[in-house]
Amino acid sequence: MKILNPFKLQNWEYKKFLIVILGIQLSLLGIFGLNKLGVETPILRAFVGFIYVSFIPGYLILRILKLNKLDSLESFLYSVGLSIFFVMLVGFLINLLFPSFGITDKPISEIPVILLISVSAIMLVILSYFTNLKDNIPEYINLKDIINPQVLFLSLIPFLAIFGSYIANFYSNNLLLMFFYAFLAAYLLIIIFSEKSLNYPYILFIISISVLLITNLSGGTYIKIYDGEGIVPINTVEKGIFEDNIKDNYYSVIGNGLYVPIIMKILSINLITTYKYFFAFVYSLIPLLVYLTIKSLNILKNEKEIFFSAVLFLTLSPFLNLLPFLKKQGLSMFFLALFFYSFFNNSNTKKTTIITISLISIIWSHYGIASLLLVQLILVSLILYIIKNILKKKYAYTNNLLSKFSVLYILLFFSWYLYISNGSLIQSLFNISSTVYSSIFSLDIESSRGYSTLSTFHSTLSIINKLLNISILGLSSTGLFLALYNFIVKKEFFNKNFLIYLIISSMYTIILILTLIPGFAVMNVSRLTALSFLLLAPYPLYFVSIFNKFKSKIHTPLNGYTNKLICTLVCINFLISSGFVGEIFNQQPMQLSISKDSLKNSEDMSDISKYYTGMTLPRDVQGTKWIAKNRISNNKINAILGHMDSVGVFQPYAGIEWYKLTKIQKDRYNDIKGYVFLYTINTAPKIGIFTDAYATQLYYYNCSELLFKLESDSKIYDNSGSQVYFT
Repeated sequence: MKILNPFKLQNWEYKKFLIVILGIQLSLLGIFGLNKLGVETPILRAFVGFIYVSFIPGYLILRILKLNKLDSLESFLYSVGLSIFFVMLVGFLINLLFPSFGITDKPISEIPVILLISVSAIMLVILSYFTNLKDNIPEYINLKDIINPQVLFLSLIPFLAIFGSYIANFYSNNLLLMFFYAFLAAYLLIIIFSEKSLNYPYILFIISISVLLITNLSGGTYIKIYDGEGIVPINTVEKGIFEDNIKDNYYSVIGNGLYVPIIMKILSINLITTYKYFFAFVYSLIPLLVYLTIKSLNILKNEKEIFFSAVLFLTLSPFLNLLPFLKKQGLSMFFLALFFYSFFNNSNTKKTTIITISLISIIWSHYGIASLLLVQLILVSLILYIIKNILKKKYAYTNNLLSKFSVLYILLFFSWYLYISNGSLIQSLFNISSTVYSSIFSLDIESSRGYSTLSTFHSTLSIINKLLNISILGLSSTGLFLALYNFIVKKEFFNKNFLIYLIISSMYTIILILTLIPGFAVMNVSRLTALSFLLLAPYPLYFVSIFNKFKSKIHTPLNGYTNKLICTLVCINFLISSGFVGEIFNQQPMQLSISKDSLKNSEDMSDISKYYTGMTLPRDVQGTKWIAKNRISNNKINAILGHMDSVGVFQPYAGIEWYKLTKIQKDRYNDIKGYVFLYTINTAPKIGIFTDAYATQLYYYNCSELLFKLESDSKIYDNSGSQVYFT
């Protein structure tokens, strides 16, 4: 039995297209009406709302742009990206115009948000009516391709991840999660040695969303929230308006300040649920964009090698264990990956609109990635100008397309960041530049984040892990060098924009090297690694493909097996990065998702700290909420902190910015005045935390002396976890 392809909804005959769009639209409004009448439909509203905000605006825009010659995966990914942009744009306009015209001073409230998003979508429906798709041929898919044992089996894997996380969190049993990781690694190994044709994108998506859900659910009831990603959206929800005039970088991006609150309103879910599940879905699409980008570049010919290059990206520790907690960076990385794919695969001039939308969305999502891309586009344009006009190299690849986008991006960047949050980012960029400049001449490499990352070892396994990561970076750098050599010397090229791809890839490699400069890595090395491998992912297997060209001339035992060895290396990296191997051998790196008991019961202070700082404990949340409610505001709050409130509770859950806390200095307890807040990590295992000047390394110590001193002072709060004293 064949049905119309739902992933290419924009290609449907208009009447059927309209029925689907209006059906989902009316369903959401009907559910909203029932809720107002007192009929609760939490799961149904979340599901319909998710379908609506994630796909409907995007497919409408695709139809309006007449992008009907996309394949199913392209249509799906573009619809998500365009839908997110649409919601951010409508949210920004509501937030700006409604108070100005006196309609309401709380534009980001449930009724205005749902009605205006709906009205805006209806306007898109009207525009789509006038879109004439003369060459449109509706596509059909066979139900057997969807409802078959392989697809159904793979579809169960995310539920296995959720169920395994539930058991690990509430029953302290990690056997199901251990089985999950072992199964995934075994499945990947089978793919390596199998000759069957598989649905690689779907496998990639299933693995990606499964591992992201495990990380997101590892903290139990709460979730780690950094960098204003809790306080900004909650502030918007509580006040009903996004305050874009606050001089703070956190208030310079609407992905966090407007998009998240709107999702909460439409789906009727809280912030934690939004971050745990909705954002896991968005981030799970990044490896798919990496996969499509590699495929469009034509740098690798074998689809299995393309697949494992994308698997390499998602099995890196930053993607598995860090990116799920970085909401602004993750959303911006999605749009950056969308930009790379759209640009390098810009065979259709209509995609220039999507490229422009991607650039705007990057600016709206994360100031750090937006600033880095600004520098990269300026440098690439300058290099292309030198190649074309000074070196007189008439490459077809030095077209003016990137230069035009660079000029557009510069205008958009400064127009936005000079306007929003009183220009706080521009000032921050000057401060960062000054710090980096002064640090370059200090020659104190040991205080850099790059050196700290390379030189910190907790166990034999952590040494192996570091060597493995260095090997992957080394293979990537070698592959990049070979690609540059083949392009310059042998005149090989794979894509009309291949030179630009090589230049930006080289920049990311240089950025990773420059993390050895103190103060340079404002985003830490892990975050920069995740960002870099959006483009560096194919180079290890490209290196292998070059090696295999010489296998007939150079006889080695590796002939015919080199690519399989690299793919196997990816699987080993996955097992180590996920914490599976660490849990078996009780050595770092262990991950909170499967090693809670091992970390908590360890004799090593850093292991114990990883449990208490990795978990957002309910008692710490309760303690911060208590002090936020009951404190006298002119008295300072003292706390034993790592960098930026390392256990991450004051800012997201109590609304107290981390920089308003006074850091308790080790061995200087007599200077403490005001409130003293102790986390569970301070009162149970009695561990304190401090960092060096550049926050390159966390240091742990026994804080029993502080506890002894506080015994003579007044304890004003104790929930058998966190405690509050007043000195």
